[in-house]
Amino acid sequence: MLRVLGLADDEDTVYRALVARPEARAADLAHALAGTGAGPQWTEHRVAAVLDGLCRAGLATAEDGPDGGPTHRATPPELALEPLLTARRDDLRQVEAVVARLAGEYRAAHTVPAGAPVEIVRGREVVRHRFLQLQLAAQHEILGFAPLRGQRHVVAAEDNLAEAEAMRRGVRYRVLVERASLDHGDLLAQALDAGQEITVVDSLPVQLVIADSRIAMIPLTPIEDGTDPGAVIVHEGGLLEALVALFHACRRQGWRLVGPEQARPDAEPDDDGPDDVDRSVLGLLNIGLTDTAIARQLGLGYRTVQRRISRLMQVTGARTRFQLGSHAHHAGWLGPADRSAAGLRERRADEPESAADGGAGPV
Repeated sequence: MLRVLGLADDEDTVYRALVARPEARAADLAHALAGTGAGPQWTEHRVAAVLDGLCRAGLATAEDGPDGGPTHRATPPELALEPLLTARRDDLRQVEAVVARLAGEYRAAHTVPAGAPVEIVRGREVVRHRFLQLQLAAQHEILGFAPLRGQRHVVAAEDNLAEAEAMRRGVRYRVLVERASLDHGDLLAQALDAGQEITVVDSLPVQLVIADSRIAMIPLTPIEDGTDPGAVIVHEGGLLEALVALFHACRRQGWRLVGPEQARPDAEPDDDGPDDVDRSVLGLLNIGLTDTAIARQLGLGYRTVQRRISRLMQVTGARTRFQLGSHAHHAGWLGPADRSAAGLRERRADEPESAADGGAGPV
């Protein structure tokens, strides 16, 4: 990581080794580095050359040793590296100003008036670049609609490297998917495992990505074979606020898919009411899954699902599943979308009992 401060790889390695010792000769460091598996390329001559460079840069000092050869000491990191860190901060501030200026020049060159609420981008590579750039620029969260229709994408899920990078920085992904997406349970399970949040809704009007409630992206037209895709970039203003409000309105109507519930799927239900697995079953039943699909999603046996549903109908006195759903809703067994118990799969024995917030990248 010291490369970020301008040190070469060799300097990084030797400085770290020198920091761990009160003092050392080139031969000592060469022997130590060769012993760590860093490779036989660490000769005394090479280490001596790197040490000379560290001394010139102020990261090390040298004095004559008892045998006449130089002995080196590392300059304390807070003294040696803090000036480099300050310089990089100054550089980043200057780059920030350049980026802002370039953004203004870009808009002017692309005939987007200053303060315009939208801009149009066309061409597969341009759309791809803006989609990835939108995620990389996000600081807090990505909101998205991921409709199942039209499986053609400018950026395939496996090529969306910006998603993993954004999540590594702590950006939260909250995405709505259509009910039909549950047929692709493996993809959704991977998204949940990645720590995203998915909410299932009946249908979605359009594909949509919003970064930090600050900028949004919508396909201009459906992606067809042989056509060049386009996209609408929506900047801050009333239109963007409407898109954010649309996302949250649709999300409130959906059912959050969470990781596996904190209960053993094979546990027998209590007589007094629904346990966590019952709530999972009711949640998936509520969004229209069949008994077979529920069993597959929760890792239960088909007959176990039927037995649980039958028991809940007996407890509530419901004669039909519709009546059971009505009773579950009024009794608060289903809960709001934020607390839906619609888990995707059985928890592995080695997983922690608390599930991470989850969803899927809007690709």
